[in-house]
Amino acid sequence: MANVPSEADRLLEAGHRIIRLACLFGGGPLLAIVVLAGLHGAGAVRLEEYIAADPDNADPRMIWLVLGGLALLPFLFLAMGLLIGWAMIRGAKHLRQQPAPGRSKGISGQAR
Repeated sequence: MANVPSEADRLLEAGHRIIRLACLFGGGPLLAIVVLAGLHGAGAVRLEEYIAADPDNADPRMIWLVLGGLALLPFLFLAMGLLIGWAMIRGAKHLRQQPAPGRSKGISGQAR
């Protein structure tokens, strides 16, 4: 007899896979943007030279708005992936707690 994974096992593995992918594709760019923002705030990197046409007349608030806008998409991707993966893992745990079809529930009607 083959060892076939149940629906709960497949759902659990899919939830873990979605969380890993979200952390990889959303967390990496988000971490890079946060590091750039920290370096800019510390004065180690001057991002005005790369963003503004005239770096000397650039508004410092514009740089922070651009960094916030760039960080928004990876943050949303990461948050959605974590929530979807977490929901799939909870669904798998819920499926495991249900009795198997055709299994006796005993005298009281509750699962053993």
